[in-house]
Amino acid sequence: YYWFDSHQKKGIYKGKLRPKRMTATNSYIGHVFYFTRVGTQEEVHRITVIKHENSYILPPTEEAKQSEFYTQLIERRTFYDDYFKRKGVPWLSSYARPPPILFMYNKEKTDPIGTIYSISSEHGFWHCIPDASLNVDDQ
Repeated sequence: YYWFDSHQKKGIYKGKLRPKRMTATNSYIGHVFYFTRVGTQEEVHRITVIKHENSYILPPTEEAKQSEFYTQLIERRTFYDDYFKRKGVPWLSSYARPPPILFMYNKEKTDPIGTIYSISSEHGFWHCIPDASLNVDDQ
C-alpha cells in the first residue's frame, strides 16, 4: 500500500501499488509518501517529493533488478534525466511516444516536422468574432 505522511499518528491511505505497476498522484515539493507491505504497517520505502523529479522507483529485490520491467524503468528514468539536462524542463508527455506527424495534409506519406506548404485560397482573412458595429446581414 502507499500512504501520504500527514505527520499524524497514521498516514493517509492513497491506494494499492501492486508489483510491476505504476500509480500517479498530484503533490508538492516536500510531501512525503511511504509504502507498506500488504496488511501490515511495516514500512518498506519512503520518498520525499523533490524539485524537478516526477518519477520515483521503489528499490527492487536483487532478483527483480534482472527483469525486463526494471530495465525498462531505468531506461525511462535515464531518458527523463537526459531530457531535463538538455531542455531544463521535465518531460511531461508519455514516454516513448511516437514522433508527431502532420497527418491532415499529405495522405500518401508522413511529412517530417518543419515541412512547409504554400496553400492558396480564394477566401480572404476573416474574423470569427462578430463585429458589434455591423448588423447581422453585413457580417
